[in-house]
Amino acid sequence: MSYADDILAVNDLPSETVEVPEWNGMRVVVRGLDGEQASKYQGEVVQWDEKGKPLPPDMTNFMPKLLVKALYAEDGTRIFRDDQVGALAKKSGAVLTRLGKIAMRLSGMDDESADKTLKN
Repeated sequence: MSYADDILAVNDLPSETVEVPEWNGMRVVVRGLDGEQASKYQGEVVQWDEKGKPLPPDMTNFMPKLLVKALYAEDGTRIFRDDQVGALAKKSGAVLTRLGKIAMRLSGMDDESADKTLKN
């Protein structure tokens, strides 16, 4: 086996199972985004001007856009489709923020993860 095969065989996506009391005690799995999902998410949030310079991020439905990609049922199936961002956005902001912070941490997108990366 090659190094590439060894790397590709590793499951390196961290996850946490979280009970959500506000959703009748339902348990969801919050999973860190893979590279493809992270790129797509960042493309939905970060915008560029005509000269290729970044504009302020589009914060519209910031957490729901992340969570439709990061929330899974305990059987491993993704709970939401990308086209359900608007529907998820109508749920409790407190719940979305709580779960979103977990998804950001697991995806290496929170301030603490960014600080660790910069120090290394």
